[in-house]
Amino acid sequence: MKVTVSHTLDCSAETFWKRIFFDREYNQALFAGEMKFPSYEVLELKESPERVERKVRVTPPQKGPDIVRKFVKGTMSYDEIGTWTASDGVYRFRTITSTMTEKIKISGAVRVEPAAGGKIVRHADMEIVVDVMLVGGSIEKFLAGEIRSNYDVGAAFTNRWIAERKL
Repeated sequence: MKVTVSHTLDCSAETFWKRIFFDREYNQALFAGEMKFPSYEVLELKESPERVERKVRVTPPQKGPDIVRKFVKGTMSYDEIGTWTASDGVYRFRTITSTMTEKIKISGAVRVEPAAGGKIVRHADMEIVVDVMLVGGSIEKFLAGEIRSNYDVGAAFTNRWIAERKL
């Protein structure tokens, strides 16, 4: 299942990548604070002018319909492994889930484009594949809804963050 979300953010592309997207304080405030994720941890961060490589471990709130809980036993977390390249300004990532690792695949890309008034539009294009016979599509729909909701919450939070810090 393909999922695309787009949001207008009140900053430049440079501010987004350098002072928001990879900023530890921002991400802690977003995930642990605003979205109430039990855990958000940066495992690796390698930065150079040409690229940024990041690996984070995230534990989202453990919720979902019965069909999801039936297949996901225990606490589910995921590692997001991604690379941003300056040459095209795109962050490409994939996730590795802590359970059902071979059955759930999420990958995607985040990019920005200029918008009027010095703003940007952030686009996140993702593909969700859940290889579970008979119920994979239902799980994909649930995950897509969660992803959309999280990006919506994240966009509102990001614009407040930008305004409060005068970025």
